[in-house]
Parts: sequence; structure tokens; C-alpha cells
Amino acid sequence: MNKKKFLGGLCFFLLVGCLLVGSLTLSQETQHTRQKIEQKSHKKLSVKERKYLKKVKAISEYTEHRLQKSGFTGEALLIKDGKVVYQQGYGYADVDNQVPNGSKTTYQIASLQKSATAMMIMLLANKGKLSLNDHLAKYYPNIKNGNLVTLRQMLNMTSGTNLATMPRNVLTATALVNYVSHKIQINVKQIGRQSYQPANYVLLAGILQKITQHSYEDSFNTMIRKPLKLKNTYFFNEEQAQSQKALAYTQVKGKQLRRIKEQAFQYSNELGTGNLYMSTPDLYKMLSSFLDGKFLTQTETRLLYTTFPPRNNYSAGLYHLAQLPEFKKLGITSGYHVHGYEYGYETVGDLSANGKDAVILQTNVANLHKPFNLVLDADLYHALLQTFKK
Repeated sequence: MNKKKFLGGLCFFLLVGCLLVGSLTLSQETQHTRQKIEQKSHKKLSVKERKYLKKVKAISEYTEHRLQKSGFTGEALLIKDGKVVYQQGYGYADVDNQVPNGSKTTYQIASLQKSATAMMIMLLANKGKLSLNDHLAKYYPNIKNGNLVTLRQMLNMTSGTNLATMPRNVLTATALVNYVSHKIQINVKQIGRQSYQPANYVLLAGILQKITQHSYEDSFNTMIRKPLKLKNTYFFNEEQAQSQKALAYTQVKGKQLRRIKEQAFQYSNELGTGNLYMSTPDLYKMLSSFLDGKFLTQTETRLLYTTFPPRNNYSAGLYHLAQLPEFKKLGITSGYHVHGYEYGYETVGDLSANGKDAVILQTNVANLHKPFNLVLDADLYHALLQTFKK
């Protein structure tokens, strides 16, 4: 069978599988799913099932059209009511060796890692190990004006912090936190105003390590990776990450792609803020778990993702859709947006407030398709909601 036709056909087979073979696990092999569907597709469908499949086909065709038109390279995943309605890899994870992007391919999630750091901080707060109202000075007494900034403000990027430089050599996690704590500055006049400063999360990662007496990686494995059974999630320095990750490229001279090779210090600088590789299904599983009650009660979830408009639309790694004009004009008034960009990788996504509806797009050629963030994802998320609303 022609490979391109086979891969294209799998998208719709996967969708039918959600209905005919029960809830589809995100790690399930597409070939196995296809065989199951073929065995059961002869069964008579009810009117309700036919209507559902018609909607699935409509959103699949629309998504494929939009992604192909944009020249998308990477992995796309659409979820409705907790079920996969579209999942497809585009282009290559490794151009030279013709390795395609697929469901097990891992991408650098960049700033989306901040959501995991925030969740671990919240879990420590729930255990009484810290409070979101704690002042920065409690953990870093050497930082000037640290007594005026709370962990809550650091989670929301409203702490007034600024860090002009980062080291250009590989440091241990402890040495990096020490560097940041001695170089960071706090502008008192900017406290309460949102300013995106990753250093906030490096310091939060340092607090996590101080309280748990474990490395950031060990805490993540214990608190998030193992409970969620994430199978395709690796830190940048893990051996498995090298074999499963999509290589990053930049587009030059039309369609020619050139490999981007990040330096080791660039990733070691991203403690708690962007040195984690995840497959698209794993990423959705993690993000949705932060919203659907697996880790937090509804009250705790609202607390963690509290924002303070009009100057603040970001908290704990997530942006509020209701406060983003791109979604407000579409009539979307609840849910969250995520975005990460780093060394040729880019991830964008939108999730409903309960995590049951989602669009996740991960690419390893970040400059290939423009516009992308808050445009392509917003269009697909709106189409997803409208299609199943009918």
C-alpha cells in the first residue's frame, strides 16, 4: 500500500476507533487500532454514532487542510471530550535519515515545562511544605527586595524580577540557582505587572530542590512522570531523549532545511523552565491532568491558576483564553493557552478548563509556518468546539 495514502487514511481510522473500540489510549499503535477497526467496522451504526462520525470526519478534513496549507511539520493532536479525534505526524523528525514524525517522537516543550514546575510547587503547598504567600526572601535572603515578592507573584510572572545575563558554560543545578540568585534584580515599581522572566522558575526549581532535598529531575519523576505513566518523556541529558527526539531545523532559502544544534549550556540553563522532551500524547496527558482533578481539587486548581487582570493573564505556565484577544473575538471565554519556543522547536496548545478538549501542535521547524502561535491553534480549537457543538 502507498505509504502516504496509508498514513492519511489512518487519521480517520483512528477517529472511528474512538467510537467503535472504546476509549483510545494515546500510546496505542495506530496499526493495531486500524486492524481492530477493520474487524468491527461492519457493525451497524446508530443514528447518533453516524452523526458523531460525520463530525469527526469534518474536523479531520478541516484540520488536515489547514495544516497542509501552512506547511506544518511535526505532530498534531485534537481531543474532544477526552477522546482523540485527530492525531497525525507531518514531515520528518530526522530529514537526512527520512525518519517521520510520529506519536512517539519527542519534542522540546520549552516553556511548557513551567507548568510542571508550578504543579510541583503547588503539591508541596498542599502538604504544608510551603505557602504561595511565602516571600522570596525566605528562601533567598541575599536577593535585594526579596521580602516584597511572593511565590504567587513568581508563578504569575508579576514579581518585577529581571536577569540580564545567563552563564555560557554548563553548570550544575545548584550552581545555576546560585548564579541566578546573585545576579537577579527586582524592580519594585514593576511588582504586580506581568513581565515574562524565566528566572522566576529557575528560582522556584531551586526552592523545590531545597525543600525536597532531591534533584529537580527526581522530583518530577516521583511527582509527575511515574503517577501519569508517561512513556515518552525525557530530560535533555537522558540517553533515551537522543534516540526519540525530533531534530530541530530552521528554514533557509525557500524550503531548504538546516539543522539547529543547541549547546549543552543552553539546556542546563533551563532548569525548571525548558529542558524537557515529550511526545505529543504525553504532553496532553500531563497538561490535562493538571486540570481534570488528578492532582488537585477544583478549589486548588482555581487557586493555582488565579490571575490578576488587567495586568496579568498568565499563571503557573498557562495563559487564560478569556484574556487573550485572539480567543475573545472567537467567543471563547474559558480555558487555557500554552506556548513554548526554543532552539527551533515550538509547541502551542489550547485546552478547555477541564482539560477534556484540546488542540496540541508540536513542530521541529519553528519558522516554517507563519503565523503559528495564537493563529493556527486558535483557528483549529475554535473549529473543534464549533464542529461538536452542532
